[in-house]
Amino acid sequence: MKSLLPITTIILVSMTTLLAEDISQKIENESFVYNQKIKILQEADKCIKNADSQVEYKECKSQEKEAKKALKSKRKNVSISEAKEKALSKIDKRITKLLSTKKCIEQADTKEELKACKKDKSKKSKKD
Repeated sequence: MKSLLPITTIILVSMTTLLAEDISQKIENESFVYNQKIKILQEADKCIKNADSQVEYKECKSQEKEAKKALKSKRKNVSISEAKEKALSKIDKRITKLLSTKKCIEQADTKEELKACKKDKSKKSKKD
């Protein structure tokens, strides 16, 4: 059986890169959300400190509530694009696995090698 080491290495490097990108994207998103929440709270705090009446205080709280609602709505819209991105990423990973198995089967010269390809596939799918 011809060596699958270069293909396996490429697949592992690709999957590791995808995972690192996923994590860095999540961290970036969380950081953005936290910064926005801090900004909302700081603006509400400033408004409340400057309020001279109950009416002004209530207006500050109302503005804070609206800002939080707007941020939540914005996050939902982002979540849809993230969900699509995640689904497409999973499809790409499955395609990569299938191509790897296909390549293994194409290179198999004996029944044992063919069985080994199928066993590798079943082991990989059990891990997922």
